[in-house]
Amino acid sequence: MENPTPFPDISRSPRPRADLLPIRSMDLDPVCAFLNERLNQTISAAAWKNAYAQSWMTPPPNHGFMLVDENRVVGAFMALHAERIIRGRIEKWCNLGNWVVLEPYRAQSLSLMRAAKAAPDTHYTLLAPNETVARIFATQRFVRLSDRITILSTMTWPTRFQSRVIEKRHEIMNLLPPDAARDCLNHRPFPWLRQLALGDRDGYCHIIHKPFKQGRFKATHLLHSSDGERFIRHYPALARHLLFSEGITSVRVPGHLLPASFPSAREIRDPRPRLYFSNHLDEREVSFLYTELLTLDRSI
Repeated sequence: MENPTPFPDISRSPRPRADLLPIRSMDLDPVCAFLNERLNQTISAAAWKNAYAQSWMTPPPNHGFMLVDENRVVGAFMALHAERIIRGRIEKWCNLGNWVVLEPYRAQSLSLMRAAKAAPDTHYTLLAPNETVARIFATQRFVRLSDRITILSTMTWPTRFQSRVIEKRHEIMNLLPPDAARDCLNHRPFPWLRQLALGDRDGYCHIIHKPFKQGRFKATHLLHSSDGERFIRHYPALARHLLFSEGITSVRVPGHLLPASFPSAREIRDPRPRLYFSNHLDEREVSFLYTELLTLDRSI
């Protein structure tokens, strides 16, 4: 009997290598088709592209980084770039989004990560990682945002006569300070977001929230408030508006958006780790603006 052909020694087989490249606008179609196929097929390639084609810097540095082997996308780490004015200064922000690499190329995953977070003088957010990814980024000096979520009722608040909630877009733009008006304009392409102006004749803050179903009731996530103190002061008017205009019975507020606690408010823990990196800003300056939490229509 002839000796059988031996199995190849897999441990000595060379691992495939891919080129590490920035994602340019022209690369978004194949990259987003890769995300649809390999990460989440319930989100269409067009929806992925709408989320990550955005850039609020001129010119956009990239849309993240990808691994390419013989013109085939085999890995991607998505990113959204923006400039925000904080304490009177222009600050560069990069939101790190979805990170997926095909198994044969996993050895290059960390190279992909290092490229994605290598922009100089930039603050980073990572707002929807799993626990494994969160632990990896903790070794890169990323720290966690507060995991406290304050749940506010909309049904027990007396309103102040002077407080107003404005929902017409042209009025919102006219009432908000220039920086907040720019944020409002930049988030118009996402119809699942509700944008409001809240305040009185002394000034208004910009509010972004996203409704969701909670059992038999309707609730909403507060995703942005441009002025936490003004939000607290005028919340009764917002509560009344949400209850009677949309049937919303509660508001979930991330802890880092509130400068003070609400009396008798209920608190829960955010099950998702949310991280950021900055050399000189703290979590009070971290925003969900210009992130995939807003550009993708999915659960927060």
